[in-house]
Amino acid sequence: MLHALQKRIAELKAFAPAAAHVMWHRVKRPDPRQRFRFFLMVLEEARRPSCNLQVARSKERKQSPKEAENTMAKQIFFIHGAGNQHHPDGSGKLVASLKRELGSDYEVLAPDMPDPDHPAYKAWRDQIGQELGRLDPDVLLIGHSFGGSVLLKYLAEGTSHRPIASLFLVAVPFWGKRDWEQEYALPDDFAALLPPISHLFLYHSRSDEVVPFSHVWHYQQRLPQATVRVLDGKEHSFTDGLPQLVQDIQRL
Repeated sequence: MLHALQKRIAELKAFAPAAAHVMWHRVKRPDPRQRFRFFLMVLEEARRPSCNLQVARSKERKQSPKEAENTMAKQIFFIHGAGNQHHPDGSGKLVASLKRELGSDYEVLAPDMPDPDHPAYKAWRDQIGQELGRLDPDVLLIGHSFGGSVLLKYLAEGTSHRPIASLFLVAVPFWGKRDWEQEYALPDDFAALLPPISHLFLYHSRSDEVVPFSHVWHYQQRLPQATVRVLDGKEHSFTDGLPQLVQDIQRL
C-alpha cells in the first residue's frame, strides 16, 4: 500500500508538480490510506482535459525545438552597395524601410562591408562568407547594386555549396571585360556554377541613372528562371523603399 501511494504521489508530481506540492501540505489527515484516496482523486481531476491543472501544465510546458524554430524571425542578409550605406544616398534607407515594413517576423542584417568607398572584391567576398557561416541555412539574400554583383560572383565561385532559399538582386550592374572591371566580372558560364536557388528576383528601374536598365537584360538572358520586376522611374538607391521587394518576400 505504501509503495502504491508513493508511486501515485510521484505520478502526480510529474503530472502537476505545483498542484501536488500545495495539495500535500494542505492535507491534514495522518492516515496514509486517506492521503492515497485523496491523491487518486486529484490525479483523476488533473487528467481531465477541462481541468485547470491541465491548463497550468500546458502553460508551463517548454517549446519543442520545432516550435521554437517556427516562432523565430526569418533572417535576411542584405549586402549594401558601394560607398557608405549610411550616406543619404546609400543603401541604408532601403534597409531601414525593409525593417519597418517587414516587422518582427524578419530579422534584417546589413553589416558594413570593408572600405566601402574603395571596395575590393576579395575583402567583400571574405566577409560575405564569414557572415553566411553564422546565419541560418534558409537565410534570404538581398544584394543591392555593387553588393549584388559581389554576392553573385561569390556564389558562382562555388565557395559555398549550400542551397539558396531566395536571392533578390536590386539594381545590380553587369560587369564587362574592360581591365578595371575584371575584378568584379562574372565568368561566362556563371549561371551553371551557381548553387541551387529556389527563388530568384531581379529589380531595376527603367531610367536608373547609376546602372543603366540594359544591365538587367544581361542577367535575364543568362538567368531565365529569374522573376524580373521592371520599375518605373529612375530610382537606384530606393531611399523611399521598394514595396515590390517587400511583397515578394512576404509571399514566400
